[in-house]
Amino acid sequence: MKEFVRRLWRSMHLRSVSFADKSRRLNSLYRVKDPWGMETACEQSRFAATAAIIDRWVGTVGTLLEVGCGEGHQSMSLLSRCQTLVGIDISERAIARARSRCSGATFFVGDIYSTNGPAGNRFDLVTACEVLYYMSDPRAAILRMSEIGEHCIATYYHGRAATLDSIFRKVPIARSEEFRHGDTRWRAVYWRGDDLLLFRAALSDSSASKTRVP
Repeated sequence: MKEFVRRLWRSMHLRSVSFADKSRRLNSLYRVKDPWGMETACEQSRFAATAAIIDRWVGTVGTLLEVGCGEGHQSMSLLSRCQTLVGIDISERAIARARSRCSGATFFVGDIYSTNGPAGNRFDLVTACEVLYYMSDPRAAILRMSEIGEHCIATYYHGRAATLDSIFRKVPIARSEEFRHGDTRWRAVYWRGDDLLLFRAALSDSSASKTRVP
């Protein structure tokens, strides 16, 4: 019953939020704890697969920025991949729970555009796991990741792959990999910030018009 109620609550709040920057509705989602079901076997499998990808593609880094950290569930697995972990999210409720769950990291309420690298430098790694499809302009977000990150990794589930794949096809992705748990599939993409900035024009070409989902 608890899982049914959580799914119903989530479906009510996620109507028309894809590629829309509905921050108020996403914040309201956190009126209940763990609205995404991050403690399920499916999400735990995603965390483990993402951590393994970081290990293979980048390795342990000094500084890591987690965009859309939520309540800090995935932060726990990212903590051992860096010396300093910074998490940001638009939800005050989520950040309060993240601070309680993962005391070894630093968490702030904010978005990627209001966040700068440590001491005026860039983060060694910026991750955006399952958050790009909640932004109205994912191209701008990808560029911002490249500006503040030496290395960048994004993951997204197959239900939003068509839109995001069409964006990433225009940029020099160094690596891409699909992983799955049961019937749920995700894609992980990796790129170097400096390489992607060389292709700013390709990304900015249609960023003036917001991405729409049919």
